[in-house]
Amino acid sequence: MNTERDLQRQVTSVFADAAPTGYPEELLGRVLSTTSRARPRPTWLAYIKEPPMRYPARVAVGSPTLRLAAILALTLVLILAAAGAVVAGASLLPGQPLPPPFGPARNGSLMYAKGGDIYLADADGTNSRAIITGDAVDGPAWFSHDGRTIAFGRGVAPNQALMVAKADGSNPRQLLPAQEWNAEFMPSDTEMVVTRKVDGLRVLSMIDVASGAIRNLDLGGLDPNYFQMPRPPDGQEIIFTANLKPGDPNQGLYAIKPDGSGLRTIGALATAESYGKPPAPDRISFQTLALTPDGTTIAYNNWEPKDATATTSGDFLHLRDLDTGAELPLRFDPTDGGLMPHYSPDGTSIVFEGTTDGGATQHLVYAPVDGSGPSIQIGPTYSYQNRLGNDFSPDGKQVLLSVIGYTLAIDVATGEATKLTDITTTPFWQRLAP
Repeated sequence: MNTERDLQRQVTSVFADAAPTGYPEELLGRVLSTTSRARPRPTWLAYIKEPPMRYPARVAVGSPTLRLAAILALTLVLILAAAGAVVAGASLLPGQPLPPPFGPARNGSLMYAKGGDIYLADADGTNSRAIITGDAVDGPAWFSHDGRTIAFGRGVAPNQALMVAKADGSNPRQLLPAQEWNAEFMPSDTEMVVTRKVDGLRVLSMIDVASGAIRNLDLGGLDPNYFQMPRPPDGQEIIFTANLKPGDPNQGLYAIKPDGSGLRTIGALATAESYGKPPAPDRISFQTLALTPDGTTIAYNNWEPKDATATTSGDFLHLRDLDTGAELPLRFDPTDGGLMPHYSPDGTSIVFEGTTDGGATQHLVYAPVDGSGPSIQIGPTYSYQNRLGNDFSPDGKQVLLSVIGYTLAIDVATGEATKLTDITTTPFWQRLAP
């Protein structure tokens, strides 16, 4: 016992020596800072005669049973709070980046129609799977600029309904009933511009994709010719072709703003249009049109005599300035052709159809727009009777050439072609953010 008392005195002496003789100078500031942030105790707490800690042990906060229950409850609350924070945080995160409506992008899925259904395949043509099926005949189909929406025809051409759906084929809905039309997404992808027939006459219309609301643009009597394209990069104008009036053989290239104002002619009209009316050589203007990604120039093909002395016609490529309407010189060699031109996503190159063997066979020609390099053939030859179409990949490194029975993916750097056997109609490539 004496030993225990001696030990107590020694411990007490040590604690006394270690204990501070006064309060720290900053103590008052800390107390005031803490109490100023503390919420007052509620009034009802003063009326409790027995504080919770005085409850019987089996329900007291200090009991092992309740301590365990409290810990478990607190853990559950923290888990739920963390989960809620994750959900809330995810909802505040920005959405997936979207590609610009024009310019280079990353290659996404390939979409195509087959057997009346619509399919998706990976960027290399593999892993094909149907996304829209059923008894209806669906196709062709194409993606919006941001790759999140698809549009497609439903029914037997040329009288098809215009449909839209999500990129995975879900939520299909109708924008136009079965009729003849040609449609394109505006750069915002919230509207489409479409040429269609109303009461037997062709009109140019704007369609709100979300609501389906339609408004017609006043073209001053012009008869649009089923080509309409928003002018890159922002769609402030719509470029279209039209006859002066229904039945008039003279055609022109025109522009109009999406609100219906600013109608103007872009350059000279194509006069004396004719086809199969001897003895004059055939003339068919403004075919297979393509706009540069920066919206400065349009390329198109005319079926026309080569010059004033020619007695027969052929395909000839033309370039026109979209601001002035002036005819622009070709700085690259069109190599006796020029049908179906397409600009690369960066606008530096062009691909078009050339001819060989006096027009007996066709091939694709790849050329730098500024003429800094030669025009070269890429891919194999084919017959125009089997050709379905061609276009650049979003990244500009490949060209897809579709002929009856298969599609070729042609590397523009090497000219080598890979056959995508399952894709037997013209596919459309989804654009993804770079």
